[in-house]
Amino acid sequence: MLKKVLTLCTLGFVSAISAHAITIFAGNTGIPATPLSYGGTAVNFFGGSITTPSFSSNYAINVYSDPNNVYCPGCMDFVFQIDNTGSSGLIYSVNGLGFAGFSTTAGFLAAGGLPPTDISRSLDGNTISFNFGGKGSSGVGPHSLSDLLIVQTNGLSYTGSTFTLTDVTGTSGSGGGLGPLNPTPEPSSLLLFGTGLIGLAGFAKKKLIS
Repeated sequence: MLKKVLTLCTLGFVSAISAHAITIFAGNTGIPATPLSYGGTAVNFFGGSITTPSFSSNYAINVYSDPNNVYCPGCMDFVFQIDNTGSSGLIYSVNGLGFAGFSTTAGFLAAGGLPPTDISRSLDGNTISFNFGGKGSSGVGPHSLSDLLIVQTNGLSYTGSTFTLTDVTGTSGSGGGLGPLNPTPEPSSLLLFGTGLIGLAGFAKKKLIS
């Protein structure tokens, strides 16, 4: 089961066009879910499982450095997917934490699962929630997948991220998440760093000779 969700969530570059991408501000609720793309170079991944008295689920989180990101080339896309592995219980919302300080837009990409109906962002800006239907009436059901849930950000690095799922009764379960990610040095920075090392080596050699 975990292999199923991880395979779908690690498809690599996706060339779908970002449709109607708008910034989701802190405190926004009930934003209609629309199609959104992701792609580029995979830079981080985490997969795990969450079990509560009412449901069990596998999940995957991927991060991409996306040349077609709506904010900047190389800015990060976060891609989530869940697989409700239980025989009962509906998962109403998928919540990604760690977005405080970022500009974000969010949407989904069809991948044979259930698309979210709407998207919300917490008042502190930290949590993006993908919601599936009216609370108490629908959600990602037993032995079902969500579609790919995408958050594009204006960030090049982050300090970490965690993940929670909430069922239709309001019961939540938390899972592990992504560790810190620092941006890869640009080629010019690497060149300067290498030149500095060469200079230090030459200086040390000169000192030894003298």
